[in-house]
Amino acid sequence: MKKILKIIFLIIAILILMVTGYYLYQLYVVPKLTKLDAPTISYPRQSVVYAYNIQSNGLTATFGQDMPATQVTTELEKDMKAIKSSGFDGMKLNYNFQENNYLADRIVLRASQQGLYPIGVLAGHRTKPKDRAFTSEEMIEWQKFVRDSVSTNKNITYFWEIWNEPSLDMFKYGSPEEYVQLLKATYPIIIGLTRLLKFDSV
Repeated sequence: MKKILKIIFLIIAILILMVTGYYLYQLYVVPKLTKLDAPTISYPRQSVVYAYNIQSNGLTATFGQDMPATQVTTELEKDMKAIKSSGFDGMKLNYNFQENNYLADRIVLRASQQGLYPIGVLAGHRTKPKDRAFTSEEMIEWQKFVRDSVSTNKNITYFWEIWNEPSLDMFKYGSPEEYVQLLKATYPIIIGLTRLLKFDSV
């Protein structure tokens, strides 16, 4: 009986190690191995905004509909395949300042695996008052956020937008002059970390 229990525990331990190893591989190795060919165009011809909201308690998640948390990746793959098959070559989504952007990283990874060019929008946090620019402390934190986001995705994201529609009152970033200063503080970081960037002429 003891011998049988030992065998059972050994099998369970091996299964746990295999599952853990698989998820660690997907989490840390696959993103480093995934690379998207450098674009030959200045900007994706047809792109779509991928808007999402997820709530999770660890075991289940609400991602459009209630589902096991482990199914979210499968749903992402289905969405990216559907976007690609619909004729789009780009997919845009937000990277939000002072928020956890883990899922955004997974989305651009799945998009790149389908041959879609991710367009990252470096967006502000909704709690910052719209009528002012960053404080000096916030600017330092913003630059770190930009550096981390771009560095993590430098092999698959060649297109970045700085802020989301800053001229609209809903997303306003201080004055036009202050927005220019934000661009000057952000642009060099992106250029310094990305293998190749394409820009439209202004």
